[in-house]
Amino acid sequence: MTKFNRLLALLAALALCFALCACGAAEDPADSNAPTQSDSVGTGDDAADTATDIEVDLTRAMFEFSSGLNNGDTALTVNGVSVPNELYLYWLSYDCYYLDYYYYQMGSAVDFTAAEVQEYLKNDAQSAVVYYSVLSQLCDEAGVPVTDEQKAEYQASVDASVEANYGGDYDAFYRSYGLTEETLFYIYANNYLYNNYADSVLPQPTEADLAQYVEDNGIFGVKHILLMTASEDITDEEGNVTQTAAEYNEELFARAVALREEIEGAEDPIAKFDELMLAHSEDTGLTSYPDGYTFSSSDSLVGGFREATLQLEVGEISGVVTTDYGYHIMLRLPVDPADYHDACLSASMDALLSEKMESAEVVLSDDIAALDVAEFYERYMAYGMALYEEMNTLNVEEK
Repeated sequence: MTKFNRLLALLAALALCFALCACGAAEDPADSNAPTQSDSVGTGDDAADTATDIEVDLTRAMFEFSSGLNNGDTALTVNGVSVPNELYLYWLSYDCYYLDYYYYQMGSAVDFTAAEVQEYLKNDAQSAVVYYSVLSQLCDEAGVPVTDEQKAEYQASVDASVEANYGGDYDAFYRSYGLTEETLFYIYANNYLYNNYADSVLPQPTEADLAQYVEDNGIFGVKHILLMTASEDITDEEGNVTQTAAEYNEELFARAVALREEIEGAEDPIAKFDELMLAHSEDTGLTSYPDGYTFSSSDSLVGGFREATLQLEVGEISGVVTTDYGYHIMLRLPVDPADYHDACLSASMDALLSEKMESAEVVLSDDIAALDVAEFYERYMAYGMALYEEMNTLNVEEK
C-alpha cells in the first residue's frame, strides 16, 4: 500500500508566526465545526502588536515560556499512558494559528478570550493527542514498529532541512519547532505507524469490500461537453445590446442538440463524443481532466449534474441536460473498484481509530484544564517573532 497522506503539522513556530504577519499562504482549519467570531479581537496585526509588548525570554523552551508549564510534565494520560505538555501544547499552538489565520483571511477575527473558543481549541488539541496516542498504543500491542528504513528516511529528511535552512545547526532546528528531538520524531513517526498497521495488521479489502466502498461513497465517473449559457444580454463595445441572453441561449441549445445528433449518428459514438468535447466544450477543467472526472457523494456539484449522470448506464450518453452552468452532454464512465484499495483500507483504519478513541480513558491534568489559551497564544506569537529576529540577526552577521 502506498503512503497515506495523514495531516502532520510539521511547521516551525517562526513560519507560523510570520506567515500570519506577512499574509503568507495557509490552509483552512481541518475541522469545520470551529466557532464563529466576527469581532476584531486579538488577531492579524492586532495580535502581532500585542505580542511585541511581551518581554520574551529566549533562554527558555518555546512552550515552557508560552504556557509557564514544564515541557516534560504530564498534560494528560490516554489509557494510563502519559503525554507530555510539549506535545499537547504543540497541537494547541497549531490549532490557534490556523483558526486565527483563517478568520484573518476572511477579514474577521477570533476572540481567544471567549469560553467557547478556548473550549474548542483545547478539545481539538486533545483529540489530536489522543488520536496519535491510541495509534501508537495499537502498534505497540500488535508489535508494529517504525522500521529501520523509515527511521533512516526520516533522519535524511531532517538532515537535509537542517543543512538547507539552519546551516547545519541542529539545536536551532529543534528550537524553532519548540520540541525535543524525541517528540518531533514521535509526531512524524505516526505517519509511518498508520501505514504499517494498516498494511500488516488490518485485513486487506476484498473485491466485494471495494465494490461496496464505491457504492457506499456514491463514486461515479463522467465526461461532459459543456456549452455555457449567458446570464446577461450580449453587448457591443458601446454597450448596445446585440443579442438578448434568451436569444443567445436558444441558439446555444440548438447547437447542443446538433452536437448530440452528430454523436448519435456516428459510427463510433464514443470517439465522436471525445472529438466534439475537445472541439466545443467550454469546461475550464477539460485541460486538466481530459479523461473525465471521478466524483463521490461528498463532492458538491451543480444541481442536476449528478442526478443526470446517475440515470445513465456505464458507456451511455445523455441527451442535452440543463444546469445553472449551461447545456451538458454527458458520458458515464466506468469506475474500477481496485483503484480505491488504499481509500477503503484508510476508511477501515480511521473507523478502528475512532472506535478506540471513543473508548479511551483520558485524564486531563489540572494545569492544562486551567490554561488560559489567549495568554498562551499571545506569548507563543511573541516568542516566535523574537526567535525569528534573533535568528535573522545571526544570519546577517554570518554573511
